[in-house]
Amino acid sequence: MSEDDAALLKTLKPDLARLLYPDQSTEPFMITAVYPELGGDAGRSARELEAAATEHTVVETDVAGQASMHHTTFSLDQIEEFHELYHLAEGAIGADRLDVLLNGRKVPLTRELWLPLIWTLRK
Repeated sequence: MSEDDAALLKTLKPDLARLLYPDQSTEPFMITAVYPELGGDAGRSARELEAAATEHTVVETDVAGQASMHHTTFSLDQIEEFHELYHLAEGAIGADRLDVLLNGRKVPLTRELWLPLIWTLRK
């Protein structure tokens, strides 16, 4: 890392620094798909991918009539599995009902900027 990059890194908020300079962080980069229960064949395929994920939880909602949300988290070593789950859920429920978290946080321009960058890590 150059001196200019090191100086810039010190001025950034920790969340942004982890996204822009993941190799300088001790925290592993994680990407999470958040979606409601998927039905049919998509649901069966999702269960297999959830089992292979680093972490999978189902968050119950307190709002009547609102579905529980699945939070399925993958590491950078599991980008292929994340990609498969993302597109499976997107096809089953639509992009508007599917959220993506980077290191557990909503980040601006996730679909427009971050996902295309993450897809470049696929083998």
